[in-house]
Amino acid sequence: MYFIKKIENIFNSKYSYAAAYTMVFIICFFIMLGQNFKLEAGNDDLYHTQVIKEFGSIYNFLTAQYNYTNGRYFTSIVMSFVMDKNIWLWRILNTIMLSLLFIYSAKIIQCFYKLNKEKFYIILFGFIALISLLPKGIWDWSITWVTGSFNYLFPATSLIICLFYLYNTLLNKNNINLLEFFLIIPFAAYATNSEQTALVFLTMFLIVMIYSYIKYKHYNIYIILIFICGIISSYFLFTSPSVHIRYASEVMRWYPMFDSISLINKAVLGFSYTVIFGFLQYNYIMTIFYTIIMILLIRKSNKSKYHMILLFIPLLYSLVYYVGRQVSSSFRNWVGQSLVYNSELYAHKILNNTPSEPFISLIIGIILLIIMIYFLFKINWSSFESKYITFLFLGAAILSSFLVSFSPTVFASGFRIFFIPYVLYGISVGLMFAELINKISFPLSYKFKFIFLIYVIIGIIDVYSKVYK
Repeated sequence: MYFIKKIENIFNSKYSYAAAYTMVFIICFFIMLGQNFKLEAGNDDLYHTQVIKEFGSIYNFLTAQYNYTNGRYFTSIVMSFVMDKNIWLWRILNTIMLSLLFIYSAKIIQCFYKLNKEKFYIILFGFIALISLLPKGIWDWSITWVTGSFNYLFPATSLIICLFYLYNTLLNKNNINLLEFFLIIPFAAYATNSEQTALVFLTMFLIVMIYSYIKYKHYNIYIILIFICGIISSYFLFTSPSVHIRYASEVMRWYPMFDSISLINKAVLGFSYTVIFGFLQYNYIMTIFYTIIMILLIRKSNKSKYHMILLFIPLLYSLVYYVGRQVSSSFRNWVGQSLVYNSELYAHKILNNTPSEPFISLIIGIILLIIMIYFLFKINWSSFESKYITFLFLGAAILSSFLVSFSPTVFASGFRIFFIPYVLYGISVGLMFAELINKISFPLSYKFKFIFLIYVIIGIIDVYSKVYK
């Protein structure tokens, strides 16, 4: 316990926040240190670098991107300053954005629980470990790939920063000042420059603004102006001339039967892939943590043993899938093709017009989600707002993933479509964890801190093993 006491001394010192944030920055910096521009034939990084040089100016590049590629105008502006520059510029920017993602995710959770410094640091480093344990495909596609980072990490971080100021201003009555307002505007523009984050931004801002005004008769002019900026930015994103051009080319290239499939079939296919596979199978680590924390909270709420047994079902489901992925290739193939777990296989087979029977895995997945959401409301939460914000983040995670089902790039975009939903899902897990440690008598025991430290170390080792492989 000597080592834990030394860590406690650091985090209890006068400069504890500076020490904690420096540690976060160092962790993120070493993640990015091993990454490089992947300038290979057919790679998007190479394409953007060549296009930037070809058009000769930021304005020309931005115009070409907006008219012919996609409506992500703000992404194009940032990329034009970075893509053809030194690799260190990207590494530093990505380190900053990943650090801010971790810090502001923890600050959102702190908003609702008024956590002391010790518990805030537990939430902060616990969230880092949770994201670190995500599958390698998420890191490769969304964070440590240059083009992927601009299109997924940057908007996700921008969204989280905007949501922190939304909650802290309207629910905690901590008003932002003029300088903060001007600093938030670029983040609002970037958050609404990606389809998934734009929809979450607009929905959450609208819900929280209405709730704050109805319950507290409270509003903030800066928050309203940020929301208006988000609407304007989203308008450019969704109405750019490139939308129809990109749609036609993506259908032809990736999903030829997309227009011939009914809306219901798109929903079934998409839900099987983006939600059942994406949340309960591919992201088994968060589902395992979610159900374990839920079990501990339900136990503290003195619910019956039947509730506990019911909650073990989603945990067992994800554990079996995890073990199946680790044991052997034959067992992994069997798990993926079994009627209980064949949601990904079924969804991908539609590309060859040979879909298998999806309904058992689909029905099982829906039942498990209902169980998880049902028990979210059975917990004796410390406040009304904590309960519904947790549900709001979980719902936003599921819906922002499911909406990709109605895009012809649903199977072409790879695992990066899950990154933004996983961040939202992780915050809902973090909110539940904060609820749990808030119910633990202070101070937290050394046994708890030791186990938690091992968990954080495992998470950091795991992410380094993925990004340096």
